[in-house]
Amino acid sequence: DAWRRLPAARLVAICDRDHDRARAAAGHGASAFADVADMLAAADVDLVDIATPPDTHLVDLRPVLRCRPAMAYILGYAGHVWELFALRGWIVAFLAWVAAQESADRPWLSATAAAALINLIGLFASIGGNEMAMRFGRRRVLVAVMAVSALAAVGIGAAAGLSYGMVVALCMLYSVPVMADSAALTAGAVEAAPAGYRGATLAVHSTLGFGCGFLGSLAVGIVLDAAGGASAGGWLAAFAVIGAGAAAGAAAVAIMGRKQAEPEPEGA
Repeated sequence: DAWRRLPAARLVAICDRDHDRARAAAGHGASAFADVADMLAAADVDLVDIATPPDTHLVDLRPVLRCRPAMAYILGYAGHVWELFALRGWIVAFLAWVAAQESADRPWLSATAAAALINLIGLFASIGGNEMAMRFGRRRVLVAVMAVSALAAVGIGAAAGLSYGMVVALCMLYSVPVMADSAALTAGAVEAAPAGYRGATLAVHSTLGFGCGFLGSLAVGIVLDAAGGASAGGWLAAFAVIGAGAAAGAAAVAIMGRKQAEPEPEGA
């Protein structure tokens, strides 16, 4: 109809895989085809307008942004990546500072090796967290895990004055809730995506997530400098900023995900 209203344009053909639908849309004065090649060969065509349904428009993110269940997981993931990237970006500096306060000698386990082990533990925690979410309810598990992670972050900052070995052990324990929500958040976003917008949902999911990952690392550095640099008080403030990501993510999942009906946990 839009083309028919243009005085300088003439609608000569309509093509649709459903020939009856094409014939109904063509009306009088235009030919109907079920095959594009047939249309181009038979009709005097100067311009082709490819009209697709709204759910196939790649750049239309509005349905995703309006979908509260999907945005609950997306914002939760943004908080998760804020915490995760900030921790990964600053864990070596933190452990090196703790080791230096304890002794001038080289620690029995270097800060870089300890950080590698901490990150390795997180890989298994991510898998286990998603299994727990499937069994006990995704939203319930995510809110609990992220709340624990936020509190644990502050606890790590407060433990800066403990021995190096104790701090490393606590960081290994902390890595479990940090990563336990990762796979469950992504799976939740995929499951809650509006029909036909799964790819767009993951695009928003990744963009906001990794954007917050950059901001989280930056915020830790700013707060650490504002608190006077590497010190017990400075690291406490820095880890409070790290944990703020998890706290915000838990709030997003809890508040925005309220209306989403979750599938029954396994074994229910």
